[in-house]
Amino acid sequence: MKVYLDNNVLVDIEDGKYNLSDFLSIQNTEYYYSDAHLSELLEALGNQKVFQKGRLNLISEICGHNYILTGVFGPPEFFDKSPVDMYKYMSGQTVFRLRINEIASSGGDVFDRIRQLLDFDARRFNNEKPESVLRILDKKMSEKLQIGLLQYLKASEAIPGRPLFCTLLNIIDAANYWGDAKTNHSDIARLNDASHAYFAQICDVLVTNDKRMIAKVKAIYSFLHISTKVLSVRDYFTLQDYAY
Repeated sequence: MKVYLDNNVLVDIEDGKYNLSDFLSIQNTEYYYSDAHLSELLEALGNQKVFQKGRLNLISEICGHNYILTGVFGPPEFFDKSPVDMYKYMSGQTVFRLRINEIASSGGDVFDRIRQLLDFDARRFNNEKPESVLRILDKKMSEKLQIGLLQYLKASEAIPGRPLFCTLLNIIDAANYWGDAKTNHSDIARLNDASHAYFAQICDVLVTNDKRMIAKVKAIYSFLHISTKVLSVRDYFTLQDYAY
């Protein structure tokens, strides 16, 4: 079984909330890391709470060389790469400029307009099943914006790959489905969530302790017919107990 741990799970392991041995003791399981883990680590440079070498050692210990890299206009791909080597490589690239450009091109004012026009009551909309969310959005966008979701994706040139995941997550957030509070970091955080969702799609399980992310990623995976399970750490361990 191929398992992808969200960055917040790694942080919880570092903080002692979970024991690394509990993850490593699960039989027939391989863990994978991606560009998204390394990008978040690079973003944390200068943050006294984040020990760069310690995080790389943790990723190496749990994932080994199981690396997922961005695919060319499509699904990501598996590679055999050392986290330390890839971190050094990414450190020399224009990571921050590229990510800022990604955010700038991901919607901005368009999604603010969508939020205003769709005017969802989050208290009610949050009760919808993730599998229904994008279908509901498609109908509401057709009524209020005179353009359906698929038409919007085509018009906005949301090409397959990571940009598509970013666009879908922005639309879901704009509609206030388990939306995140607007902060100086919220755009980058949403991009990170979309990136992890994109990379995890070729694994069997995505594990995260962000309940908002769980709901939104389930909606995206259902829409794109991706079979990857999205679980909290608690549900992940419960699944293993049930399996054995």
